[in-house]
Amino acid sequence: MIWRTVALAAAWLWAGGMVGLYFGYHIAQPGSPFLESGGHTYDTHPPALTLSQQDHVSAEIVAIALGLTLAVGTIDLVARLARQMTGPGVAAIVSGGTLMLFSLFGLLRGLAGIGTAGLLVILSGLPMRSAATPVPSAVTGSEPPPAW
Repeated sequence: MIWRTVALAAAWLWAGGMVGLYFGYHIAQPGSPFLESGGHTYDTHPPALTLSQQDHVSAEIVAIALGLTLAVGTIDLVARLARQMTGPGVAAIVSGGTLMLFSLFGLLRGLAGIGTAGLLVILSGLPMRSAATPVPSAVTGSEPPPAW
């Protein structure tokens, strides 16, 4: 149970970092990208592009995909813990797998890193085994009662 929670927390942190990087500037933008000399204007440094502009993918789409996947994984884990279910978290596995497929097949181009968040959500959805050992039932009638 603990490692599933750790995997999900790591997915949240990873996704937060990816969204921050995706919305942030990739290259520091100089004060003025132009140089004027002798009546001519020269482009010395192109303006900085965000990662989403370079990869032609909307940063909002990436943030929504990550947010939905992590929300589904979190709800799935909380529901399984509350009901003490030991089976697989189908919702977490499906949502994490979908995010991985999107990143692997280029539907979210240039963002193979978001597949890591999907993998962590899948890990949180793996079947849980009960850590408790089964308690033996009451003494059966096959053994004679102790002679006190």
